Amino acid sequence: ASAEAGTRPLDPAGPMTAPLAAGVAPARLEFGGGQPDVALAEGRNQLGRLAPPENTVMIPDGNVARKHVEIGVEPDGSAWIENLTVQANSDSLAVNPVFVNDTEITQVTRLASGDEIRLGSTGDTRFRFVTGGRS
Repeated sequence: ASAEAGTRPLDPAGPMTAPLAAGVAPARLEFGGGQPDVALAEGRNQLGRLAPPENTVMIPDGNVARKHVEIGVEPDGSAWIENLTVQANSDSLAVNPVFVNDTEITQVTRLASGDEIRLGSTGDTRFRFVTGGRS
């Protein structure tokens, strides 16, 4: 079966991404377990259960929010992550947790190449953030 226009399926049970321009991506997500890497574009990359264009990367996991997390990649290669499910009236209560290297984040947090990210209360969705990605 072919993918809808504008998306590229990576695996029937794996992530789906919006297309990137040809060339080298500034960063990528490594899902492991035989799943292909996912290239991240410079700028804001939103991850969640909804397919593109609502998210840059779709994560097909019922424990992941529809719009769960945003990863920003800056022109200088630096990056940050934000949990989009943190309640607006609290900086310490996440509806759906995000962990970076086993620490739950509730505020915008800087990322370093090699950081492990886990999404959701079960932590079943996990991947590694790596700079110097490939498309």
